[in-house]
Amino acid sequence: MAEHDIIIITIATMLIILSGYIIYNMLRQSKQKLPKEEEYLVTKAIVTEFKNREENINRKITEIMIKLDLLEKRMTSSKETYETIPKKIEEEVIAKMLPSYEKKETTTTKSIGQIELSILKEISSGPKTSREVQTKIGKSREHTARLLKELYNKGYLLRESKGKYFIYSISERGKSVTFE
Repeated sequence: MAEHDIIIITIATMLIILSGYIIYNMLRQSKQKLPKEEEYLVTKAIVTEFKNREENINRKITEIMIKLDLLEKRMTSSKETYETIPKKIEEEVIAKMLPSYEKKETTTTKSIGQIELSILKEISSGPKTSREVQTKIGKSREHTARLLKELYNKGYLLRESKGKYFIYSISERGKSVTFE
């Protein structure tokens, strides 16, 4: 019996020492945390960043709501559905709704490179998605999307939203460049 008592006492002593060591390390680690002032500054910086992001998102939502209201007003006043609005009128409405801080581009056909010309010629055969154009020109998805957006902003392409992607078609200005 005495041997069992010694073993139990030894195990209990080891457990007490191990518990003390764990508690000591936990206390030591808690002292290494940031001082209160630094914690406050970090928290304040995070809150400020989230407030800025929220303001930007709210501003964008407001702009989108205004654009939507203008489109709805235009549609109800003309008693036409979205599908029957001619493309020219749609482009005028969108051009009026662009924020004043966006740069209006005035370009000539001389500012179009060979890649852009090949894109215009490809789309002149029929509407294409950015993926279809990408496979024809052999550029990355990002590069192709940027080129298509530039051509759209310059007025050489028209685009129609189909869910998550756009379908691009050639505009009158684009036709005049491809057939020169």
